[in-house]
Amino acid sequence: MVATNGGVSAPSNFVHFPQLDTAATAAGNTADPLLLNVGGVTAANYDLPDLSTPFVTTPSATAATTQANLLSQALAVKSVTNQYANDASITAKTDWVFSMPTRRYSVAMNYAKLNSTDPTIKAGAREYTALAGNYFTSTNTAVSGQLICVNATSQTFWDREENTKTSGAVFSPGTVGKTQFCGETSVLSFADAGTSVLGASVARQNVTGAYVNGWSNVVTTGNGNGLPILGASFIKLTNPQASAGMSGTYGITWPHRFTK
Repeated sequence: MVATNGGVSAPSNFVHFPQLDTAATAAGNTADPLLLNVGGVTAANYDLPDLSTPFVTTPSATAATTQANLLSQALAVKSVTNQYANDASITAKTDWVFSMPTRRYSVAMNYAKLNSTDPTIKAGAREYTALAGNYFTSTNTAVSGQLICVNATSQTFWDREENTKTSGAVFSPGTVGKTQFCGETSVLSFADAGTSVLGASVARQNVTGAYVNGWSNVVTTGNGNGLPILGASFIKLTNPQASAGMSGTYGITWPHRFTK
C-alpha cells in the first residue's frame, strides 16, 4: 500500500485491528481522549482504526495526536458560505449540514459522567485532549442537553437584491442568537418548524427572521485557528405544474464554500 507524505509517495504503516470487543492498545493508535482512558473508558479493538490512527506518520506515543492535528488543520475554516431558499410558491425548504469529523480528538462527551447524579462529576463530562490547533476547548464549548456545542462567531444574511442583515434572526431551540454546531454533525434548517429536508431531529437548529431566499456567511474563527468543518446545503423544491396533470420534486446540493 502506498500513501502520500508531504507530497512524496511513501510506504504506509500496516494497520490491523480484529473487530472484536477485546481490549486494544490506544496509546499511539488514537487521539480520542475517551479511548485514551482519560475518562475511564477502555478502548476495544472494534474502536480502531479511526481517523487519527497513524497510517503514514512513524508510530510513536504521539503519532495519533500528530495525525489528528494535521487532519484538523487541513479541514479548519474561518467562514462558511452557502445559499438557502424558502420560496412558498415552489415549497422550497433548506437544510445546511455541518460535519466536524475530527472534533472528537479535541473534546469528547463522557456519557457515564454526564448521566451521573453527582453534579461535580457531571460538570466534568467533557474530556479534552490538547491539539496544537486549539480548536475545541473549555473556553468555546458548552454542553446542551446530551450534546457538546460550539458557537459560530457571527453570521450575516443577504437576500437576492444584496440587502444585508447581521441581527434579528432567531435561532431555536435555545437562547443563543448564533449558529451552533452541536454534536459531530448538526443541521441548520431555515424557517422550518416541521420535518425539514433531511428530517433531522437530534442536533438540529432552526433559524427564522432571515430573508425568504438568499445566502449567508457564518464566521467560524473559533479560538483563532478556525473550526474543522465540512458540509453542504440541501434544498428541496416542488413545481406543482411541471407538465399537464403532473408535479415535479427536485433536489439541489450545494457544497459549502469556505475561507481558510
